Amino acid sequence: MRTKHSVGLVFLGLWLLGASPGSPTSRPTIRPPQTLPTLAHQGFRQTETLLRLLMQGKYAAALQQMNPTIRSALSPQHLKKQHQRVFATLGAYRLNSLTLHSRVSLRGNTRYIWYGQFTKEKGTILILFDAQHRISGFVIQSPSLLRQQQREASADALGARLRAQLQTQVNTLLQGYNQNQWAAFCKHCNKVMKQLLAPPKFKTLQSQLMKRYGRYLSRRLFSVKRLSAMKQTFVFRYVARFSRNAKVRMQFVFRRKEGQYRIASWQLR
Repeated sequence: MRTKHSVGLVFLGLWLLGASPGSPTSRPTIRPPQTLPTLAHQGFRQTETLLRLLMQGKYAAALQQMNPTIRSALSPQHLKKQHQRVFATLGAYRLNSLTLHSRVSLRGNTRYIWYGQFTKEKGTILILFDAQHRISGFVIQSPSLLRQQQREASADALGARLRAQLQTQVNTLLQGYNQNQWAAFCKHCNKVMKQLLAPPKFKTLQSQLMKRYGRYLSRRLFSVKRLSAMKQTFVFRYVARFSRNAKVRMQFVFRRKEGQYRIASWQLR
């Protein structure tokens, strides 16, 4: 079985949604389903509370449900923007409609996957909690949202100078990977990726990838695309050679913020 390793926007590229601002959140009462295991009741209440805050347009309060890493990387305005975008696709969230798909705990962190009912389409909600029961990641997806996000446009207009600049960022990250040096690996990464891959986590990831793929050797760029839904985002795809695998699909996502492009995710498969 082929596995995929991805760093970056997996859990922090938030797609948040709900009903229009001003919808009541106090009624009905949050009620975990009778069939829901007691162990998952807290996760149900926290997920439901977050969705209701978003439905009410209380984005600052919603952000307070999350851990310091997310609060330092996101803003209420960002949550509002994503909330409105996703609401337009899925419609309003139906209160108390969460059903549990899976719950996994590891080293104090817990991941839930819920199915939720919305007025236009069923959604899948992945939510992560840290050891202090604070939200450390939150993603909502549906078939329609996935199609929108994956829609790509030609990046032929990408200038040679910017293309070379982004390739240099790739070189630096891969050099840091080979040398197990966090400072080089994250030098051109965005704030979210740096915080997700603090040095101890980076060393663990680097060790795992070395065992599977080995050292990076070379690459060939075969595709540069721009995401239609995120016009300041470019996707570079390569075929790469590693010492343990001669043909690896490698992908980098670059996102522009405050006038500069930074690496937002790195993926091997």
